[in-house]
Amino acid sequence: MVEEFPKYAQRINNIADRVVAATDSMEQKLKDLVVPKRLSEQPAPPPAPARPLTRRQRAAESGLPQPAVPGAVPEVRIRPRACRWRLYCSAAGRCRFTKSC
Repeated sequence: MVEEFPKYAQRINNIADRVVAATDSMEQKLKDLVVPKRLSEQPAPPPAPARPLTRRQRAAESGLPQPAVPGAVPEVRIRPRACRWRLYCSAAGRCRFTKSC
């Protein structure tokens, strides 16, 4: 039985090739029946010319510098939180409510 495997494999490949060829020819015939000739014979339209970039797109291209090392963590600066009562603080700069500003 092991000697017969190459024969079976070749025969299965031949059958598969015939099925693919029959499917392709049937697809082509169906396309010829359904699609009008003027649409099937037209060449592909030329590609549209590239639109000029807008200010926003140009800014995005040249925008922020990319990190030198991919995956590197960028430096983050933490600023102290502004006092929400700063409008009511005295002119001396000390907050009457939180004593922080």
